[in-house]
Order: sequence, then C-alpha cells, then structure tokens
Amino acid sequence: MSEAADNWERVEIGGKAADVFMPSSDRPIERAILFLQDEPTRSRSVFQSELTRHRLAAVCPQGSGCWWLDQICSEFDETVSPLSYLRQEVVPWMADAWSVAPPSIGLLGIGNGGQGVLQLAYRRAREFPVVA
Repeated sequence: MSEAADNWERVEIGGKAADVFMPSSDRPIERAILFLQDEPTRSRSVFQSELTRHRLAAVCPQGSGCWWLDQICSEFDETVSPLSYLRQEVVPWMADAWSVAPPSIGLLGIGNGGQGVLQLAYRRAREFPVVA
C-alpha cells in the first residue's frame, strides 16, 4: 500500500487503482464496505468518521462510469466487465487482506456507483444483503 492520507491508501487490485480505508484499531476487521462512486476522492472524507466509528474497512475502486454493467465496457476494461471485476478481483482482495467475505461486505454507492451496487445486490442478494 502507498500514499497514506487520513487512513486512506492507494492500492492496486487486479491491475486497477483503488483507495482503501482502514480504521485505526488493534482489533481485526469483521465487516467492510465496497464503496463505488463517480469521484471517489471527493466524498470519502465525509464517510471517514462513520467508517471509523463503526470500525469498517472500505475499498473504493477507481474509474468506471459504468459500474452497473455485466458486459465489456471499453472505458473500463477490454477484457472484463465492471461487475465481474468487482466479484473476481475486489471481493477476493478484501477476503485476502482482511479475512472479510460476503455477507460481511456491505455495498455503498453514489451516482453511477449507486447503480453498480444495486446491480450487484440484485444479482447476488444472498452474498450482499446490505446496500445503500
């Protein structure tokens, strides 16, 4: 991890940038948030106090205006759909990094990210029962 600022760090997940939030605590992470936004760095500080208060780690993958698609979107990637990337790369990364897996991963989205988390929740409701 690199570029630490206010408990947020930039990491690479499956060849793509993501911002990761880790609450300051000696206890292990029990729950986490997959956080999709149009402009991830703009509103993440608004949520930082709540993430800290509830001891939630969070991942904000960077860069897709088409998070809701389960088909190839060239602005995102030429080989994997945005929804497939989330399920095949981001969710396993969360399990490896924090030992957190569905259904202990909540979904939070703003703008196009809101459409993305709704699609993920509709398609995998048992895995992702909490969405906002």
